[in-house]
Amino acid sequence: MRVALVAHWFAEYCVWQASALAEHAEVSLLLPEGLLGSASKVLSPKVRHVSIPKHPSRSLKNLLAVRDLAKLIRAERPDVIFLHANGHARLMLGLPWLKGLPIVATIHDPVPHPGESTWVRRFAGRMLRRRADHFILHGESLCDEYERVWGVPRARMSAIPHGVLAYRAWQDEAVKPPAGRYVLLFGRIRPYKGIPVLIEAARRMRTPPESLQIVIAGRGDDMAPHLDHIERAEQRERFVILNEFLSESMIDALHRHARAVVLPYTQASQSGPAATALEYGQPVIASEIGGLPDVVREGETGLLVPPGDAEALAGALDRIAEDDGLRERLSAGARRVATDELSWKALAGPTMAALKRGIEAHRRGGN
Repeated sequence: MRVALVAHWFAEYCVWQASALAEHAEVSLLLPEGLLGSASKVLSPKVRHVSIPKHPSRSLKNLLAVRDLAKLIRAERPDVIFLHANGHARLMLGLPWLKGLPIVATIHDPVPHPGESTWVRRFAGRMLRRRADHFILHGESLCDEYERVWGVPRARMSAIPHGVLAYRAWQDEAVKPPAGRYVLLFGRIRPYKGIPVLIEAARRMRTPPESLQIVIAGRGDDMAPHLDHIERAEQRERFVILNEFLSESMIDALHRHARAVVLPYTQASQSGPAATALEYGQPVIASEIGGLPDVVREGETGLLVPPGDAEALAGALDRIAEDDGLRERLSAGARRVATDELSWKALAGPTMAALKRGIEAHRRGGN
């Protein structure tokens, strides 16, 4: 089987996935120019990398390049096109030039996060739901949501977990994370990440700041309101804020030295940060919402709390700070799940099966 894996971001995810699939199929990885970057370090030599021309997001050249993108994909002579759907209109506009080719799409978020729904994403979603032959979502609950919200038949979906993301290839002992014990909130800073809940939980913790700090690391929304909130809550000593671009080496260091990862989300589907945490053997304290309980399992890989419940979150943070035995048990569970269930090698078989289902559906004339 020849697979053309196409995405406009998710470079680290796609590199690991393409490398694992390359043990079972001929794989071409099509990414925008410059996106592969240092991730090429872990890309299997069996994968053919193809650069997609990149233009500024508001440039009319994007419209003119739609047909060229379709030609690039067709030139790989794929048996199936494997898309990572993220609301990118250029991919969707190219679909008319890809008639006759089966399409399987990974849907990372069944519905957009609050504040992230745009006409472009809505248009792209409609186009894809009409055209794709099969969909992959990161959990049974997300498949159920996709069917309920959009009416896509469950038979057109496969539930396959989000694979682990590792940055160990970039390990550099010269790169130092914050000193002392800390829990980590890593990823894009967005409203649904629940930072206000985390700040309130910090205020209620009995563990002193010198025994457990909270590191918030990543770029995204304006951090000024959160910094003001931290000041008002008198939690300046508790928090370390790294609102900046983080190198792969720093991401690795932050995860290797953390005591746990905290995800106080108020809305969620799947979570790349949760999968990354498990790869590093880090327990995860997470809201019991969306697809998070699929990988953050109470008492096995982490602790679950009701979304928005600062008191429960404070209690979970205190338990991780104070109970070394609990932390070690959860860490062992995290490593076990990362290896047995969420490794890209383990996920390659189910993913290949989903691609074959897409090809068979296309042959039956579904799309």
